[in-house]
Amino acid sequence: MSPRGGRISRRRLLVGLGGGLVGAGTLSMAADTGAFSSATTPREAAVSIAEPENALVGLDINSPVKKNSRDPLVYVTNNLNVDVTVTITLDTCTDGTLYDNAGNADDCSAADDSTTTATSTIVSGDTGRFDIESNVSGQYIYFDIDASGDGFSLSTQDRTYAESGNVKGAVFIQKFKGLKTNTRGNNNEWTIDIVHVKDDDGDDDLDRVEFEIQEETTTVGTKTITCGCDGGKAYNPGGNPDVTIQPDAPNYTVDSTKSYTATVTGYDADGNYDTDTITTDE
Repeated sequence: MSPRGGRISRRRLLVGLGGGLVGAGTLSMAADTGAFSSATTPREAAVSIAEPENALVGLDINSPVKKNSRDPLVYVTNNLNVDVTVTITLDTCTDGTLYDNAGNADDCSAADDSTTTATSTIVSGDTGRFDIESNVSGQYIYFDIDASGDGFSLSTQDRTYAESGNVKGAVFIQKFKGLKTNTRGNNNEWTIDIVHVKDDDGDDDLDRVEFEIQEETTTVGTKTITCGCDGGKAYNPGGNPDVTIQPDAPNYTVDSTKSYTATVTGYDADGNYDTDTITTDE
């Protein structure tokens, strides 16, 4: 979980050099055209050299990002009348893969094997985008931002928070069949004939299996199996039926004439998942 409570946000700061504090709203840096300006700022601070209306390059930091997912990291807006060359460098090169504005990738497996960087030239009036595919989760990823153009240069540092993501194929729903209502006698429940969820990436860390029953768009029943899962390999009860689910509300009556939808989601300890859906009409 991100320290921001899972909310996606973009950090925009404005700190003045010489002109004092400009205020929060845009992470920017600037120089009067024709005059040299240079600055180095501490992490999570930004520079505006000149007045705010003359701020020339805006940096928009995206946080959080997800592990194993290509997400935006920094948007760079060039308000100069000249081109700006921007380089993003990870403090720890193994934290992920960076993508420049053209989509070219760099990571520690590249030829230099020691830094992960992305460099693009942003033309006047345009916004460039730098992406990251994180290799880590549950921690901050720190990075440097260097920008230069005719008459100015700037170096600053920032960070984004990496959350758990999803690796396709790490968890696999092999079978999910036979959703039925059971209202015989005093029964008031749904049953599922066959459920087979596998850890499919070889690390045997299947963690839990969650079930949700819906009547149209309303959730009426849920169940979570926190499992040993055959040593983390699979959830395959082999019962008759495999799963029984009661309504969440004690006064809800299961109706055999209605159509219900069941969704199963299997998770491993890394946050990877797979999901499948069936209905009573199938």
